[in-house]
Amino acid sequence: MAFTASVDHANIDRMETTALPPRQDPVLQPPPPIGFGVYDPADAFKSATDFRIEHVFVAWEPFDAGKLRQKANEAAKRGRDLMVTVEPWPKASRMSRGGDAMLREIAQSRYDSQIDRVCSELARSSGRTLLRWGHEMEAASDRYPWAHKDPASFVAAFRHVVQRCRKLSPSTLIVWSPRGDGDLRKYYPGPDYVDYVGVSLWGLQKWDRKHGGRDRAFREVFWETYRNVVAYAKPVIISELGISGDEGYVDRWLTEIMDRETNGAKFPLLRTIVYFNDKEPHYWPKGFGSPDWRVDPTKFAALP
Repeated sequence: MAFTASVDHANIDRMETTALPPRQDPVLQPPPPIGFGVYDPADAFKSATDFRIEHVFVAWEPFDAGKLRQKANEAAKRGRDLMVTVEPWPKASRMSRGGDAMLREIAQSRYDSQIDRVCSELARSSGRTLLRWGHEMEAASDRYPWAHKDPASFVAAFRHVVQRCRKLSPSTLIVWSPRGDGDLRKYYPGPDYVDYVGVSLWGLQKWDRKHGGRDRAFREVFWETYRNVVAYAKPVIISELGISGDEGYVDRWLTEIMDRETNGAKFPLLRTIVYFNDKEPHYWPKGFGSPDWRVDPTKFAALP
């Protein structure tokens, strides 16, 4: 989840208006307002009315159908769509074979029971569902066994998952969700297999100051990711957004994020920002620890 190289903050507006290729999908014009969603395991945002997506993480091996069913019911009661990030861990008996073997076996239908269990639950949901499978696949780390593996194997596995899931849950929308690095293009499965492009974005004040000598703004950091996916002409979701720093840093990011009109003009493909309201479950490299991304819901409510 590390940031990419810095860009000249003074030139952000110029790049955003001159470097983007023309949009090709007429469905995207005019762009709808930017909405918000939340991953909120402690239910701090359960009463918030300005959030239209409920985000949940599930492993497909072992799969907890009860947890997913509960989250689907909660999302429906709150009037929210449900975005399900499915982490495709290998079967326990095949863990030692690694992620490359798992990806090949997925394409060979050897994980169809896992796909079927998840997508059958999605089909039961009364609300709209989004499937985000095998996220951050281009990230060079040991965190996920499906990440940074042979691109052709990942693409074949992703396509197989989508094809099978669409048969079981035709209305489920597919979110292809790289972290946002330049290598993501190698893992793109093609437009027929993608409804939304999801990316991850993290505002960590300590990282900014260590690597750039200053605090960076939301639009500056997001531009570095947005420019890597804009050519696909698909609606974009920031599927994981976290902010960690002093109160001023967090407030500046939130204020910028909540400026829907400006963000809609600068990032015309951006549709939804989903906040990751939890402590980081993994350690960042080089001593940055596990940032706490949690924010007080009243901060969102207080902003225009």
